[in-house]
Amino acid sequence: MKMRILAALLLAAPWLAQAAGLGELHLTSTLGQPLQGEIPVVSVKPGEEPLSVRIASLEDYSKAGLTLRPGVAGARVSIVTVKGRPVIMITGRQSVNEPAVDLLVELSWSTGRVLRSYRILLDRPKV
Repeated sequence: MKMRILAALLLAAPWLAQAAGLGELHLTSTLGQPLQGEIPVVSVKPGEEPLSVRIASLEDYSKAGLTLRPGVAGARVSIVTVKGRPVIMITGRQSVNEPAVDLLVELSWSTGRVLRSYRILLDRPKV
């Protein structure tokens, strides 16, 4: 039994190696404002550059069972360096007027890609 478990772990080892990934979304906008936030890029290894980022395609949204809302679809995403680390900046172009939207981000590099979804819950602005 131990040999089977060990064999399974060894076969899975290539997929266990860490590759570039996406951290938690830090949102700075509220309901009724254009989407604003940042996502740290984590576990970047040498050779995974250059990195590119985009809002996932409509097809990817559909496969994930998510809906691409206008306030998200029009957002720009770009990678900037903050304190020596890559960070994805999200800059919306139009107001998000729904209290909950889904953001599906695609990070890609020469040998791979990762998709990560974020469920965004927007609060009303504080008065």
